Amino acid sequence: MDRGTYMWVDLKTFVITAAATDAELLAALMATSAYRDDYCSPFDPARMDYPGASRHANWWLDRLAPSMFTRVAADDAVDTVTSWAVDQEWSDGYTGPTDETRDTLRDEVLSLFAGGEVFELRPPGDEAFHDSAASSAVAATTSSSSSTAGRECST
Repeated sequence: MDRGTYMWVDLKTFVITAAATDAELLAALMATSAYRDDYCSPFDPARMDYPGASRHANWWLDRLAPSMFTRVAADDAVDTVTSWAVDQEWSDGYTGPTDETRDTLRDEVLSLFAGGEVFELRPPGDEAFHDSAASSAVAATTSSSSSTAGRECST
């Protein structure tokens, strides 16, 4: 997203080597070290490795399950991410993403939703939030988006 904001899109690619059910694929995704990213702590995208606490985005990982993902239409996923990126209460003179940023979001992120099944992690409830939680996450088999906009991260 634009410089000076606390918003970004983090794309991670996973290789699927065997036929599996959606639940098995989601469980395998959740078991990877790359899924243990709280989006606040230092992360080396070249390594796809996060050795920190067992959190994913806003939630404690042990309180998440594949059954919490819901299949959504690609158009609905596009609408969710677009709304997150554009429909904010902007402050400090920022008026929202530039046209260039919107084009990049469309071309490099939203276009991925047309390529396969899309799943959304439904917020699991307050008991699952870690101490710096915010927003919701949308996940597809090849991409994800999450935000901790405007919140301090504690590790």
